[in-house]
Amino acid sequence: GSITKVFTVVLLLILHQKKVININNTFKNYLDNKQLMNVKIIDVINHKAGIQNMSKNVKFDKDNEKNNKKFYNSTDVYNDLKNEKFITLKKGVHSYSNLGYQILGALIESVTNMTYEEALSKFLLKPLHMKHTGFSKTNIIQYTHLNKKVTNNQNNERFFAGSAGGLKSSISDLIKFSKFTKLLNKQTLKLIPKIIFEDPRLNKYVITHDGSITGGLALIWLDYDSNWKIKNVSFHLSTIQGHGEYNWFRRIKGFFQDWNKIAKREKYKKNKK
Repeated sequence: GSITKVFTVVLLLILHQKKVININNTFKNYLDNKQLMNVKIIDVINHKAGIQNMSKNVKFDKDNEKNNKKFYNSTDVYNDLKNEKFITLKKGVHSYSNLGYQILGALIESVTNMTYEEALSKFLLKPLHMKHTGFSKTNIIQYTHLNKKVTNNQNNERFFAGSAGGLKSSISDLIKFSKFTKLLNKQTLKLIPKIIFEDPRLNKYVITHDGSITGGLALIWLDYDSNWKIKNVSFHLSTIQGHGEYNWFRRIKGFFQDWNKIAKREKYKKNKK
């Protein structure tokens, strides 16, 4: 699900570090789209570009395969939606956008001349020795919130979600992912606190995101020290998507947020003494 967005951000930071892109620049030199000419990449990353959450014209029908086109990469999705008016919200205001991250996937493919999956593998997964993360079909039986097995058509939703929410992974791989900071130099690490991964109220050294897609739920919580060394990690992966479970999932996430606030207060008291 949407924890894929964290991977997308890290990949963009790596490309920024390699000077393939500059996340503080606009899309002008990367994608040919009048709507994006004056939009900064960092604003799309932070959900502040005024891009609506989902495309109104390009949709995925989970229940009827005949209504669906097979998407093979982020550019396929982008090419189908690029001509619609998708910047419809107020710019500068945080408004969560899956569509924005689908566009970021197309950006990655444009500047690397690779698919999103190929670029992710080359620059992130292989360097961190992550062997169980990608878009390949999982061998785990997945269920919907109606306790029915996920169909092939429903599984194809992952390819439509792509860079916004299509990855599958494992706990062991997510632990390896938590050490992505070793791939970044000091200058690039300074950019991370400027990025809103999901909740702008969190400690700048906490990276977290949850995700939901047909057949699964996920939560990633990474807590770093001021030198970007990992202190605490917490993950949750589930193969059943259900509203009841999702509410429970939110409560777990709330617990971690409360814990983070308490930790900050205790650190303040200690420093004051």
